[in-house]
Amino acid sequence: MRILRSATYRRMPWKNGGGETREIAVFPEGAGMDDFGWRISMAHVAQDGPFSLFPGIDRTLLVLDGMGIKLDIAGQVPVHLDKDTGPFSFSADKTTYSRLCDGPIADLNVMTRRGFFTHDVSIITLETESEQPFTLRIGAVFCLHKNVIFITDKKSNHLYPSDSVVRAVDTPQQFRLRGEGTVVLVRIYPCNE
Repeated sequence: MRILRSATYRRMPWKNGGGETREIAVFPEGAGMDDFGWRISMAHVAQDGPFSLFPGIDRTLLVLDGMGIKLDIAGQVPVHLDKDTGPFSFSADKTTYSRLCDGPIADLNVMTRRGFFTHDVSIITLETESEQPFTLRIGAVFCLHKNVIFITDKKSNHLYPSDSVVRAVDTPQQFRLRGEGTVVLVRIYPCNE
């Protein structure tokens, strides 16, 4: 498992050029916007506009900061997302237009290539100084709020808001989380299982 500090995430333009993304992890390592198997990133959305199209990709969006965003996805009822709605999954190959509710937002994006990988995204809130065990094969732990301690059998590390732990090896790894913070747990599953 790799500890990644938010200041080290790779900054790059959106696929459609309408903004900037901060890439947390991508598989295979070094893959571009058109050939990744899975990708986890953050984005700052400062204006209304279309989402980038990603043919063959399933996507989950989670609002991290700001007053929210409304998505008009082709063939679907418009949806309003904010910090309280939790993760929202949709097809990234459908035309999607976004409208900000009241100023810019920050969001977390998880994308997997259909037929090769699937994913799920969950929010975990730790109770006061509690410690919870987890197992992760492929995916990430993203620190959302406060300070969380990430513990394995060999060492422990503090995670601060927007820091991550990423695992891209397809064997189970046990770990524990301790603290009073909130994390996003991203699990990615190969489709050949």
